[in-house]
Amino acid sequence: MVVEGTADVKDMKSVVKAIESATPGATWKARYYTDTNTGVKMKNFLLTMQDSYVFGKGYLHVTELEIPEKYYNIK
Repeated sequence: MVVEGTADVKDMKSVVKAIESATPGATWKARYYTDTNTGVKMKNFLLTMQDSYVFGKGYLHVTELEIPEKYYNIK
């Protein structure tokens, strides 16, 4: 992980991989935050989403879904 020097905090894929290693079985998805007022992607903010687990059913695989772009621009 970042503290151990095995992940780079500035690399989104590296951060997701580090989080997944700490949560076996769960998948994660990340995206850079976009400021709705300026439209600028902020590389120092990550929006993260973890797959949901339902007892008796397992993971819902919500991280496989694509979130429409319009939801990232809601003011």
